[in-house]
Amino acid sequence: MTFYQKYKKLGVSLAPAGFIEGGEPEPYFCTPKGAKIIGRAGVDGIHYCFVRGFGETVFAVSPMAGREGYVRPIAGSFEDMLRLLVASGNMAALDQAWMFDKEQFEEFVRDNPPDDEARAAFEVLKDRLGITPMPGPLEYIFRLQWDFDMSSLRFSKEYYEAMEAAPVKREWKVTFDGGFSAVRGKAGREIRLDRRFDWGGGTFFVPAAYVCANGIVVDILNKIDAGALGAFLEKFKASGGKVNLHENPMSVNFRGELTVDGAALRQKSDVGTGWVPESLFGEEYAGENPTAKFVLEHYGIEPDCPWSIRRMAFKWPEGGKREVRDVKLRLSRERSELSGGTFDTPEAGESVSFQNPRTMEEVTLTAVEASEDTLGPKAFRDKDMEWPTHMTTLRYVLTPELSRESYSLRDAMEGDSPRRKDGTGSGSMAVLAMTRYPGESETWEGKRIRVAASRLRFEKTPVRWEFIFLEKLVEDTEVTLL
Repeated sequence: MTFYQKYKKLGVSLAPAGFIEGGEPEPYFCTPKGAKIIGRAGVDGIHYCFVRGFGETVFAVSPMAGREGYVRPIAGSFEDMLRLLVASGNMAALDQAWMFDKEQFEEFVRDNPPDDEARAAFEVLKDRLGITPMPGPLEYIFRLQWDFDMSSLRFSKEYYEAMEAAPVKREWKVTFDGGFSAVRGKAGREIRLDRRFDWGGGTFFVPAAYVCANGIVVDILNKIDAGALGAFLEKFKASGGKVNLHENPMSVNFRGELTVDGAALRQKSDVGTGWVPESLFGEEYAGENPTAKFVLEHYGIEPDCPWSIRRMAFKWPEGGKREVRDVKLRLSRERSELSGGTFDTPEAGESVSFQNPRTMEEVTLTAVEASEDTLGPKAFRDKDMEWPTHMTTLRYVLTPELSRESYSLRDAMEGDSPRRKDGTGSGSMAVLAMTRYPGESETWEGKRIRVAASRLRFEKTPVRWEFIFLEKLVEDTEVTLL
């Protein structure tokens, strides 16, 4: 049962807080394809929905908000939406958060407190579902919206026609905290860079950087191979969506480090969007979102191929703003996971071998000891919940010995979620196996002993483990931008 289904069983009404249920609300031209409408605000056609393929992520659809605010995610799950609602008092605060800075949001919440009926409903959520206020609700929403790729949503033909038929002249404004919406803060000073380079089999373009009071913002565009993206989309369609989304060429994940005049700047935020032209992939897969198009137009880039677009903000180091005479960008990718296979918990002295699928090198795991352990009640803080406590601990050695950064050993099966003692709900908990060194002095036959712990379960359960090789498939690169 999903959390939304558990909520529905309560029968509580959140209409006093701006979340009206019931009836059969009609979708609007800007309602995403695959949407399941779960509530509405009662004004201006505003409604809230799940979208097929995005789990319990909650989206707000505002037909009167204009191009920049038609659709935005407001919560990563329905449970989080309830926590945000309890924290802010009204759904309007969540729907309009994208337009506020922190001061404006706090003022809106202060000026629109929940009435007695809303507070009573919140008490039911707390007592029956364990809902507590979300700390930093505006920061949560900003982070979610910064990280969400709007190009992954699909709309009706009428939506795209309406967007094209009613173009809006937008002001180009890049701020330190504004992401792509740029509604917060003072615009930064643009420094054109027009730096192109190849890295990891892809073509990258850094058109500009923006000097702001709090730091520097850099736009990084990655040209996506249309053939590779087409092959992925065909695979996605043939499998009914059951593919590893990390295979998506649009999902190139990398981290950035910026050095300005010899000083290293800490990354503050990273926002992404993407462009997938309908001329290549048809309406079904097109991601012609207005924001991405606006970015391409500003930089004079023809929108005839797919692009992944990232906007990274780097905070000034202690001492404040720099002269910006010399700028270097270092890009790095996370290590990739390569499965070496799965195995059942071995007996003491038993060995299992794995082969790195990239290097073909072999590693042997030898069990030193496998034990069934139980965690005590002091390990858990929430006393209203019943927690799974059974786990399997595996002590082992590797031949040859590997660094902790080059592999992972984890429980390959699902663990159990905690449940409320009164039987009214459950939580979620995913305790991955931990790989660590217990100490330099703990050895077995001259090799360092490592320890892995299974996920937690209510009953003793045989564990199946997965050995993962962590390989750096793409070396870091450093590019001089200025």
